Amino acid sequence: MNVKRQKIGMDLLCFSSGLLAALAFSVDWLFFLCFFALVPLLNVILHSPPERTLRAVWIYCIGYYPFSLYWLYTLLPSLPMGKAAAIAVMTLGILLLSALECAFLLLAFLPFSSLCKRGGTLWKAALFSILYMLGEWLQGAVTTLAFPWVRLCIPVTHFPAWIQSASLFGGLFISFLVVLTNSLLAYAWVTRLHAKRQWGAFAALCGLVLANVAYGAVRLSLHPGDADTGTLMVQGNYAGQHKWTASVEEMLDNYLTLSYEGVTEETRLVLWPESALPVNLREEDEILEKLQAFCQNTDTGLLVGAYDAVQTEKGPRRYNAMFYIDASGVADEAYYKQILVPFGEYMPLEELVWRVFPQLMEPLQYQLNKTPGTESIPLVTPYGKIGGLICYESVFPQVARSSIRNGAQLLMVPSNDSWFGNTSALRQHHAQAILRAVENHRYLIRASSTGVTSAISPYGEVIVSAEPFQACSVGAQVSFLEDRTLYSYIGDAIVLPAICLWIWGLYLRLKQRYLQRKRT
Repeated sequence: MNVKRQKIGMDLLCFSSGLLAALAFSVDWLFFLCFFALVPLLNVILHSPPERTLRAVWIYCIGYYPFSLYWLYTLLPSLPMGKAAAIAVMTLGILLLSALECAFLLLAFLPFSSLCKRGGTLWKAALFSILYMLGEWLQGAVTTLAFPWVRLCIPVTHFPAWIQSASLFGGLFISFLVVLTNSLLAYAWVTRLHAKRQWGAFAALCGLVLANVAYGAVRLSLHPGDADTGTLMVQGNYAGQHKWTASVEEMLDNYLTLSYEGVTEETRLVLWPESALPVNLREEDEILEKLQAFCQNTDTGLLVGAYDAVQTEKGPRRYNAMFYIDASGVADEAYYKQILVPFGEYMPLEELVWRVFPQLMEPLQYQLNKTPGTESIPLVTPYGKIGGLICYESVFPQVARSSIRNGAQLLMVPSNDSWFGNTSALRQHHAQAILRAVENHRYLIRASSTGVTSAISPYGEVIVSAEPFQACSVGAQVSFLEDRTLYSYIGDAIVLPAICLWIWGLYLRLKQRYLQRKRT
């Protein structure tokens, strides 16, 4: 009976770690919990046989992912079905998405027990940090199943000095440092009866924190030079279904009015949100004339989110695009969104879903017919080259890096976050943009339909932001930068040692099983 109670107690500790991590992820002022949230989980792992680790991580995932993804319920109005059915479908979707994230994390920990046999408790704590980082990388590595939204680097964007080392090794390194902090705290607790080990753990923890924060403080003390390009970000405040029920003429007039009101003599670039005009823009001569007239009247360039239709041998292709327009008209090159939102812009296994749920697909076929772009082509303007990250793409570091490699000197994120409502997802999506700015040392300007609309410095500091759920525009001075960070060159190379360690651990695991079978 005592053994059973002990197991239940350990399971509750693992689950509590998941809940604490979810709180850190979802509640802004509780972000600091991410530095302590995993301690109960690690306490169980460091006290238990290595074979119990997979179960402990699984129970942690049950507490972490579903509660971090609660905001997906705000998408209920977009489902073409009754409320009860929509709730059931979304609950299933959250559970499946959580299971997918959990599966990748468990995959990373598969050789944990084999690798643990090569070291003591401290090695066990360090190994947990390494494999956790590998699990977060796996969550974004398989493109068709990628959803790297719930990474532990997101909460600490509230701590600018901590995230500056993302310029060296990226957001995954920030997650690694967060988990390693938890690991050292847990190790100090486990070794509390051994003063020398405990103080050694505290010394390592202090060294880790001081080194990272010191690097951050030094980097924050630098300055990229005087910002010399005026920008204006326009927030139309079209929420949820309103965007699809309002007339294009109404939206165009609203965005033009907000833009005219916000433009100053210093403004050079104006950014509108993703699909601010939900039309095939090149086919709308009258709209293009009005946009061109705006650019002539204000002496500015306009970056606008809309759609583009291209005829190919296989039929028409429809793209979610960002266009650059100035006094001479629309530029020949447009940026096409490369990573589309599953179930929002395209339907995975479309043919199968059509056969099984034709009534579900019928009203969504126009919305789910986007084609992904294939290149990170910066838009060329008289002021410099602009790299586009359309909405969901800002979650994926590789898209921003690809733009930087192709010469982007400024990053822009036109977004449509209206479906999130006033949930933590608004801030979480914005936090992703903060990391992209730091990783690549670029100013980043962001225009969202309902918020968060902002300008972010190369150090992840929010220069200016608009109040969510208001029709408004905000301006900021930015610069087109050319220098590159270490991360922009090497990307997520930090996971390579983890991959090698995982392969070695899997080899040991298979070798052990082979020897056991041979003996029997």
